[in-house]
Amino acid sequence: FTNLRYAVPHLNNYCGFAVYLDVDMILMGDIAELYEYREAGKWVTLADGSDEVSIISCGTHPHMPKVGDIHRYHKSELKEMVRQSAKIPLCWNVEDRVEAGMKLLHFTDLKTQPWRTRHPNKEAESIWIENVSRASVGR
Repeated sequence: FTNLRYAVPHLNNYCGFAVYLDVDMILMGDIAELYEYREAGKWVTLADGSDEVSIISCGTHPHMPKVGDIHRYHKSELKEMVRQSAKIPLCWNVEDRVEAGMKLLHFTDLKTQPWRTRHPNKEAESIWIENVSRASVGR
């Protein structure tokens, strides 16, 4: 499933920009602020080069595989196909803990994701519970 991010240009008809976020995240900042990091012709990633938060210039990646072909590639091969620009601050991907100024909480450990079991970081778990409660009220 981790390679599906590389199908985003195809899914967006190779035009415009797309914001990619892993599914196990809670956005805490304004997504419009994240979108400001977009860069024409580039796959903009986090400052450390990881791509679980990305803004993709879809029109400049027409060589990316279609959804049905993604499984044929190793993630390292797919990563080599993109013109990266690593400039999204790491506050947009705080993993399994709470930090001042964080914009996004990422539950990375599959064994402790709060929708599966109790999370070892009670502050992070509390944010999960608060967001689930807020979403439930709107139903």
